[in-house]
Amino acid sequence: GFDCSGYMQYIFAAHGITLPRVSQDQQSYCQPISIAEIKPGDLVFNHQSNSTHVGMYIGNDMFIHAPHTGDVIKISQLSTSNMKYSGRVLNRTDNQ
Repeated sequence: GFDCSGYMQYIFAAHGITLPRVSQDQQSYCQPISIAEIKPGDLVFNHQSNSTHVGMYIGNDMFIHAPHTGDVIKISQLSTSNMKYSGRVLNRTDNQ
């Protein structure tokens, strides 16, 4: 099974993009953006810094995530979650 950051690392690696392993490092790696700017493929976090959970926005107010090790992958509604912070990986100059 996956934990949240391991799942994000797996998804990006499948597309040739290397992400750090833990959610706090993934958050630091991202370009911070406001939730109003979010696009599919952006990461969402539960804290402004040092987040303990990460998921990926997939559009239509939904995000995909691994709630915790041993649980199944879930799709959840962003606006009703505690995921209020976001960051962009896909436009980083080292990933283009």
